[in-house]
Amino acid sequence: MIRVDFDPSKTNVVFRGVVYDSKVVSCSTTSLSKDGSPVMITPTTKEAAVKPFAVTCQRLASASSKGSQHFDRFVAALDTNHGTYTVELPTEDMLGYDLAAQNKIQREKLVSERDALIGEKERLEKSIANTTAPIVVFDRGQDFAPATAVVRTITQKGYAGKTNTL
Repeated sequence: MIRVDFDPSKTNVVFRGVVYDSKVVSCSTTSLSKDGSPVMITPTTKEAAVKPFAVTCQRLASASSKGSQHFDRFVAALDTNHGTYTVELPTEDMLGYDLAAQNKIQREKLVSERDALIGEKERLEKSIANTTAPIVVFDRGQDFAPATAVVRTITQKGYAGKTNTL
């Protein structure tokens, strides 16, 4: 909807028309009828002095091969004696019921898989936090000193261990 608001006591606005591609949109206004009913705007619509008004444009969909509705890009140019104002909407696709239902099922499946992976990640993190690994390191010693065995336990927090002389 294109709304044109102004103070008619201070500004005289002449509606000259709306230019648009009638294959992708249809536009109407209630400002051109005496009883306030919608009037389709066509290339033959005559210009008229108007009070504050609105132009309503309805996009026309075409069905795609995938079952969705496709809306082509459109530009509507509203022409008045104060200038031309344009509105542009991009190309869009609106999913049909079947595609939307399939997407919902796929989304729910992915959420379930994500939740399972989060649980598995938490289980693995706990398992790693409680894991220890003993490592034995032999030091030959210098100048014929006795060899030393160092047993260290590596945990996620670092080393813990004791030294034994052999």
